[in-house]
Amino acid sequence: MLYRNEHHMWYPLSQGLTSWYCQPVVRNGLWRIASFMLQLLDGTSELELSAKSDLCAHLEVLAEVLLEAYAGAVTAKVERGGEHKGLLDEYWNRRDSLLNSLYKQVKYFVEGGHQVLNVRTDEPDEEILRKLTSNLLSISKRHEGYNTMWRICCDINDSALLRNLMHESMGPKGGFSYFVFKQLYEKRQISKLLRLGEEFQEELSIFLKHHRNLLGFMNCFCISFPPL
Repeated sequence: MLYRNEHHMWYPLSQGLTSWYCQPVVRNGLWRIASFMLQLLDGTSELELSAKSDLCAHLEVLAEVLLEAYAGAVTAKVERGGEHKGLLDEYWNRRDSLLNSLYKQVKYFVEGGHQVLNVRTDEPDEEILRKLTSNLLSISKRHEGYNTMWRICCDINDSALLRNLMHESMGPKGGFSYFVFKQLYEKRQISKLLRLGEEFQEELSIFLKHHRNLLGFMNCFCISFPPL
């Protein structure tokens, strides 16, 4: 992995070609290692806390490498005009498994007040969680791990961070904003949804196209909304 990070830029690629570390044999090998590490974390209570902490740190590095490999493979498929739905689904499923497991372990360490963490334990849990998830949040942003981004924002109770991520993670289908609107809508937190919609009007209009009942509610109460 260190060799990949140091040397893969030595050989510039022609557009559409797949880098060696994005090849299926490499991705599958990395996933087998990651799967074994996930099993150790999720299914073994005999591991010492310090060993679990080290394992999480190594898994986070491996997850970053593996997800970059998947992103590169998907990009190459798209540029060649090839069928990529199956690869994309595999990428998303493995991304969610890795990010969810890593976040679960971080919360376990924080909520248990374990001393293996390299942070001041006299700080509030929210601040400890913010520090320990900074790299995980960065990985989630790069790979559209919206569920992990949402959970981190909720658990540290930081609405400013949530809005910043919504600005930074935009896309043609609404990006992270659409995901946030969907979560608020499912939790029936309509007032919060509408307040955010004032700041993200274009993204709200995309969301309303798929939620006509909410649009009707807004019409009934004369709430202004962006044109569809």
